[in-house]
Amino acid sequence: MHCKLFMSTLSGTSLDWFVSLPPVSYDLFDVRQYQEESLKDFLNRLGAQVVKLHTKDEDMTVHSFRKGMLPGPFSDSDQMPP
Repeated sequence: MHCKLFMSTLSGTSLDWFVSLPPVSYDLFDVRQYQEESLKDFLNRLGAQVVKLHTKDEDMTVHSFRKGMLPGPFSDSDQMPP
């Protein structure tokens, strides 16, 4: 329900940006690291989804990677880009 109502909360520049996104890019945010799944396996699954969706938006890919990772030493690293 929240996802369906989200767009109604946007206006102006935010709404313009949101509607300009390719429709399939949102699927990247559904890829989550499973409990006991290695970071390598998670990255492979995310990469397969990126290839399947033909996305070229690096910022969105990095953001979905960071969002999908389980909490841990790597996700908490200060070396990750903002």
